[in-house]
Amino acid sequence: IAPVDVVIVPGNHDEHTAWCVGDALHCWYNNDKSVEVDMNPHPTKYYSYGQTMFALTHGKDIRPERLPGVMSTEQSEMWATCRYKEGLVGHLHHKRETVFMPTQELGGVRVRQMPSLVSSDAYHARHGYVGSLRAAQGLLYHANNGYEAEIAYNPRSIQESNAPIIK
Repeated sequence: IAPVDVVIVPGNHDEHTAWCVGDALHCWYNNDKSVEVDMNPHPTKYYSYGQTMFALTHGKDIRPERLPGVMSTEQSEMWATCRYKEGLVGHLHHKRETVFMPTQELGGVRVRQMPSLVSSDAYHARHGYVGSLRAAQGLLYHANNGYEAEIAYNPRSIQESNAPIIK
């Protein structure tokens, strides 16, 4: 229906898996001109939509307070032409940090800590990261006005209710 850009941003526990999923998507949609899969190995991916510049990174290696400087240096042209700047990071899985939308403004950049759908695994259990809030978040942006809305999904809220699960 519309062009789709898939941006592969590997995490610190799934670098190879993320690459494999990206490769599979790239192969599957290879002849589809409306789907673009970005598998560039750079740890920070940059993307623009209208007047909004996005930096997508895992969040383990680049601290949120450093992201504005990294963005403006690595993508100075995009930085200069976009009115709004957004940093989307993951990495933290515990409830305190992954409540649907904690944000902070740093140097004119809104940094959003994105929640994770990943359930606890052996790594998280060993390090005491248990009881994580599993969630997904969708963000809506207007080409000229930037951020407009969000929608959050908590898989437990569907499983615990009598609502039908849509697949």
